[in-house]
Amino acid sequence: MSDQEANLFGGLKEQYKDLPIPENIDLYIKRGISKVNRKRKVRRQFRISLITASLLLFLLIGSIRVSPSLAMYMNNIPVFSKVVELIYFDKGLKSAVDHGYVQSVGESAEYDDLTVTIDQVIIDEEKMVLFYTVNEIKNFSSVRVSTDLFTLDDERYAYGSLEILDYKTGVDNSVFNKVEFALKEEIPNDFILKVDLDAAAWNNKVNSFSETLNLEFSVNKTLIENESEIISLNETVEVEGQWITFESLSIYPTRTELKMKFDESNTKKISGFNDLRIVDNKANEWNPLEKDNSPYLFKETEAILFLESSYFEELEEMYITFSSIRAVDKDKLDLLVDLDEEIIMRAPDDKISLYKVNEVKFGPAMDKLTTYTSLNFMMQDDYQRDILEFAWEYTDMKQNFYLAASIGTMGEKTKTVDIPQEEYNNPIKLRIVDYPSTIHKDVRLKIK
Repeated sequence: MSDQEANLFGGLKEQYKDLPIPENIDLYIKRGISKVNRKRKVRRQFRISLITASLLLFLLIGSIRVSPSLAMYMNNIPVFSKVVELIYFDKGLKSAVDHGYVQSVGESAEYDDLTVTIDQVIIDEEKMVLFYTVNEIKNFSSVRVSTDLFTLDDERYAYGSLEILDYKTGVDNSVFNKVEFALKEEIPNDFILKVDLDAAAWNNKVNSFSETLNLEFSVNKTLIENESEIISLNETVEVEGQWITFESLSIYPTRTELKMKFDESNTKKISGFNDLRIVDNKANEWNPLEKDNSPYLFKETEAILFLESSYFEELEEMYITFSSIRAVDKDKLDLLVDLDEEIIMRAPDDKISLYKVNEVKFGPAMDKLTTYTSLNFMMQDDYQRDILEFAWEYTDMKQNFYLAASIGTMGEKTKTVDIPQEEYNNPIKLRIVDYPSTIHKDVRLKIK
């Protein structure tokens, strides 16, 4: 049995040993053996053990996407079914779980009536996906969970996320969730997950509290060494006079990284692709990862796009395809706003309007509120309203630099930029990071 299998099986042993065995289990085993024989990958580190019990469980796990009946059977294993449910819409992560690319952890910490447990992690050289459970949540109206990753030296390693949990989102008095961390080049063996809890009680059985829990855990780095496939591309395409060079495609178990460069002579700033995806010759698709991508990753001369991983698939052919790119003329990237007249003086086109300027107040506490000027922008109905993003730093006409207090979306129609109330030299210049104006060309670029 490989280290990868042993790590996964150890965490599942107690949960699967008492499960009833399906009557037609022999059929599942034969299908699993056939599947393993058909899909051997040279670079893959996983090997099938000759030990009967290990082989049986491995084949069950490896076949979850082959047989709906078997997938239903595996869903009887609580810890496994919960992981699958959380990553169901990420084709790459689901494939990683199907192939046993999971490390069991099982570390817990508690405060008062709440217990936080790190159940499993999926980790490679690019990213860590950490699955955790919060137990005894029914006595709280909500639990604010903020997670960050630290080294054992108490140095912040990666930022996590903020989640608001409540008992309605849980099952059997617990909530199972995940958090993702982008990893650096140097990956330690040991981490500390710092969990900031803000629990609001809704009855007199427990008290509300704020507390930080430290959960120390380890990962097996030997399981992730050399787990990647790097494909050099160096293919250049032209779209309406804009030149794009696709440099490389790096495929990891958790995600795929597509690197590209833009010609310095381009007249437009490219801020994203509307429909780029990776496809094979059998109409399978691997799409961009919404949480991993950001228009801020698109610089003037280079960009990175993260997509679902195809690492565990045996693909005879691969293509990059797209037909629509978001791009703005470089001389129209600064949105000029006259704060006195409350009008837009210059924009990429006439599709954007400043429909309201008002005052808002917010701060760390009710007695520490600050007043800001809120600029409310709206796109026309025929434009994609959710694709509008500004840089946090902006200037006035004397090139004084300022920092926005807040940038957000109000409903489906409005993008808001809240700025400090200063003595500006009008107009101010807001730098556009993403905008829904597009250029078009049908492209199908062969990877292999």
